[in-house]
Amino acid sequence: MPTPPRIAAAGHSHPGRQRRRNEDAYAVRVDLGLFVVADGMGGHAGGEVASRLAVDAVTAHIHAAVAALPRAEAGPEATAPPRAAELLTAAVQHANLAVVGAARSKIEENDMGTTIAAVLARGDRAAVAHVGDSRVYRYRAGRLEILTDDHSLLAECLRSGYLTPDLAGSFPYKHLVTRSLGADEMVEVDVRVIEPLPGDVVLVCSDGLSGVVDDAEIARLLEAEEDLDEAARSLVDRANEHGGPDNVTVVLARWLA
Repeated sequence: MPTPPRIAAAGHSHPGRQRRRNEDAYAVRVDLGLFVVADGMGGHAGGEVASRLAVDAVTAHIHAAVAALPRAEAGPEATAPPRAAELLTAAVQHANLAVVGAARSKIEENDMGTTIAAVLARGDRAAVAHVGDSRVYRYRAGRLEILTDDHSLLAECLRSGYLTPDLAGSFPYKHLVTRSLGADEMVEVDVRVIEPLPGDVVLVCSDGLSGVVDDAEIARLLEAEEDLDEAARSLVDRANEHGGPDNVTVVLARWLA
């Protein structure tokens, strides 16, 4: 598998202004080219456990797979780009089984689950995978593009035409996800491969950002702040300025020349 490209990255998370517990989790692993955000759900501490478990399971799976590669295979000339997509998909499915197993072992947390969004960069490509309504965006030359399709009841209603965009804000079930880790032993993972260019910024976030701050405002904040750590904090702060109704987590990764 090709080695990770040169990337600068940062992440920031906050409980928001209306939640006492932060059930989001994230990982920034530049050494692996891996960037992950999970948004947990469930009673008691279930969501917090599920999101952390999922992020750790994906990270451990990727780390073990990369470490097991012979040095020749790890070089930039080896392995076709789809390998990263296959590896990331397997890692997310592994995380799902970890969450299912944990839920079954703890009666008080048997309803726990989590969304997940992840990017795995290798060579000149990057795999993008997600389950649920945590998102991945690409910011390139002043333009913000969403790379994932939400697995939520709101998104399904919008895609089907049952609901029009002007009514989305008042939709009573907009936080109901239609796909998550922990719901069943088998989970469908959406995955795609992109070709980042030097200067591209990939944003991975929970819906505490995307459901509160619109895309135009996200793009303006990314344009205004060059430093990734400050940009991540600015995005989280802006979500809180809009009321902070949910936990909010932001991971930013910039491809370097």
